[in-house]
Amino acid sequence: MQVDMERSFAELLEIDFGPSHSKCFLWEKAKSLTLAEAISRQMDGGVFLMIGPEGGFSDEEATLALGSGWQAVSLGDLILRAETATITAVAVINHLLGRM
Repeated sequence: MQVDMERSFAELLEIDFGPSHSKCFLWEKAKSLTLAEAISRQMDGGVFLMIGPEGGFSDEEATLALGSGWQAVSLGDLILRAETATITAVAVINHLLGRM
């Protein structure tokens, strides 16, 4: 697992991660799909996870991300600081991949 820090939102929308990878962004308004569910569906390929700034992604940013092929996922009912969300997301992914 590689954690890449601080790329611009626009830059992330433009990167071609390839067809075998899932692109997910944590959004507190995503109610239908959790991070764990998204990762479980894509165990054979890579997962790229975008975590937003304090205060979360705006509706406009979410619309742009969705339009660029990113999936909105949540950490359930949890709304966390950006730093805590990053640690939590990495822990969830490592657990699902059997690394914990």
